[in-house]
Amino acid sequence: MPRLRRASALHPLLAVLAVAAAVLTLAACDKPAPGVTIQSGNTSAVLSPQTYCFDAQPAHCRLTTSGNVGTLHAAGGGSILVDVPRTIASGFWQVRSATQQADGTFKGLTAQGTQSAVVHGRHSTRVQVPLGSGNYFLIVTEAPQGTNKATGSWVARIVVTD
Repeated sequence: MPRLRRASALHPLLAVLAVAAAVLTLAACDKPAPGVTIQSGNTSAVLSPQTYCFDAQPAHCRLTTSGNVGTLHAAGGGSILVDVPRTIASGFWQVRSATQQADGTFKGLTAQGTQSAVVHGRHSTRVQVPLGSGNYFLIVTEAPQGTNKATGSWVARIVVTD
């Protein structure tokens, strides 16, 4: 009888271990959201997405609630290289530069070269850093295409140095 009690005592433990293994297996199946790399001079940063939807299903979207804003120091008058993974490069994407207003809205920079045209079929583009000092935001967006295309946005705070 003691063996039967020991086996029955192990049964709940085995059930808990089986559930834990299943949860870990499912968590390992999560697709990683793509990162975007930005570089200026010898400084670079990999940005995690603010938002990323793997397809048109809202259940397949990831939204960041903690801000998730990267930072890059860049010399005024220099440039920033923006490099995206192949999954984004195969679609349409764009780089915008903007300052954040007191009311939380963004106002695009007007200095020439601080915005990119819509990019398609290339994994990188360059944008200019305006002269002067201060901060602004670099925003990379992936445009949706069709009903099953991924979309996302990545944001970095650019600290302009002399």
